[in-house]
Amino acid sequence: MRRFNRQFSQKPRLRDNDRDDRHSNWLGLLYDLVAIAVIFELTRQLAIEYDWDELGRYGLLFLPLWWTWCDYNFYVARFDCGEIIQRLHAFSAMVGMAIMAFSVPFTFDAADTIFATAYVSTRSLTLIQYIRAGQAIPEASGLTGRLVQGYGIGLGTWLIGIAVPAPSSYIMWGIGLAIEFFTPISAGKGSVKFPANFAHLRERFGIFTIVMMGAAVITTIQSISLRRFFSLPETSIAAGLGLVFVLGIWWDYYESSRVIDPQKTQVSTQLREFWLWTYSHLPLHASIPVIAVGFQEAIRTFPGNIIGFTTGWLLAGAVGVCMISLGLIWAASPILAKRRAISDAGAYFASAGVAIGCGLLSERVIVPLYLFCLTGMFLIRVLTSDRDEYDGEEKRDKKRSDGSYSDKRDEKKDDKRNDKGDDRRDERRDDRRDDRKDDRRETRYF
Repeated sequence: MRRFNRQFSQKPRLRDNDRDDRHSNWLGLLYDLVAIAVIFELTRQLAIEYDWDELGRYGLLFLPLWWTWCDYNFYVARFDCGEIIQRLHAFSAMVGMAIMAFSVPFTFDAADTIFATAYVSTRSLTLIQYIRAGQAIPEASGLTGRLVQGYGIGLGTWLIGIAVPAPSSYIMWGIGLAIEFFTPISAGKGSVKFPANFAHLRERFGIFTIVMMGAAVITTIQSISLRRFFSLPETSIAAGLGLVFVLGIWWDYYESSRVIDPQKTQVSTQLREFWLWTYSHLPLHASIPVIAVGFQEAIRTFPGNIIGFTTGWLLAGAVGVCMISLGLIWAASPILAKRRAISDAGAYFASAGVAIGCGLLSERVIVPLYLFCLTGMFLIRVLTSDRDEYDGEEKRDKKRSDGSYSDKRDEKKDDKRNDKGDDRRDERRDDRRDDRKDDRRETRYF
C-alpha cells in the first residue's frame, strides 16, 4: 500500500535527462497490440468491399486511431509520471481504443457518437497528463501550455462534431484532427526548446511498423486458406508475391534505420526533419493494410482472370504511397544519420511513379502477371540500393586493407614517437656532456 501511494503521488519528471538507453517495456507492447486490433478491424471492413468509398472511410477512421497511438508515445518519450499512473493511463487508453474498435463497423451509420466520444475520452487522458507535467516541471510549462491549448481546441471541435448532424460532423472531425496534428509543430517554435528522446521514439515507431507488417502477413495467409480448393498453385504464387512485398517493405524501412546514428538519443523538436520523419510514418502505416487487402482481393479473383480496374488502381496507388513514405523517411535521415541519404530518397520517388503507373495494366493483364510486375519492380529497387550500399562498404574495407587509412595514421604516430625518442636521446647526450665538464672542473680545482 505504501508503494502504491508513493507511486501514485509521484510527480512527472523529464525523460530527456535519462542517460541510460531506454527500451519499450511490456506495457508499451501491449498498447501496440490493442492499437493493431483496432486497425485489424478497419482492415476487415475494407476487405468486405475494396473500393474508393470504403477506402475513404478507412482513412478517416485510421487518422484518429494513429494519432492516439502517436501522441501517447510522444508523452512517454518526454515525461515519466510514475509506474502506477503510467499503467492506469495506458489501461484507460486501451479501453477507449477497444470501444473505438467495437464501433468501427457501425461508424458512419449509427455509431458515430460512440466512436467520437471514445476518441475524445482517450485523448483527454493524455491532455490531463500534459497539464500535470506542466504544473510539476516549470521548464516544460511553456511547451505543455501550448500543447494543452491546441489539443483542447481540437477536442472541442470534436465535441461540436458530436452535436451536429452528418456530414457536417465529419468535417468537424477533419478540422479537429488538423488542429491536433499541427499543434506539436507550432508548440515547439519560439522560445520553447524541448528535445525529444529520439532513440526511444525510433524504437517505438519501428516496433509498431513491424507489428503492422505482421498483420499484413496474417491477411495474406488467410487469403491462401480461402482459395485452398481452387487453383492452389497459382494462388500460392500470388500470395507468395504478397509476402515477398511485405518483406521488401521491412528491408527498406530497417535499412533506413541502420544509417541513423545510435548515439543520437536527443533531437530537437524544432527541426523540420524530425516532424518529416515522424509524420511520414502515417501514410506508411496506413498503406500497409491497404496493400495486404489488395493482394487478398487479387487472390480472391481467380488467378487466371484479368485483374479488376478498381483493385488494380487501389493496389498500385497504395504501393506508390508506401514508397513515397519510405522516401520521405530517407529524406529526413541526413539530420539524424551518419551519412546523407538524399540520393536514396530520389530512388524511392522514381519507383513510386512506376508503381502508380502499373495501374494502367488494370483490366489488361491477368492477376499473377500484374502482381509479378508490381513486386518485381519493387524488388529491383531494393536490391539495387542494397548493392550500392554494399559496394560502398566494400570499397571502404578495401581502402582500409590497403593501408590508406590506418597505416598512415600508424606511420604518423610512429614518426611522432621516433621524434620524441630522438629528442630524449639528444637531451641525455647534452646532460652527459655537462656532467663530464663539471667533473673536469672539479678535478682541476683539487
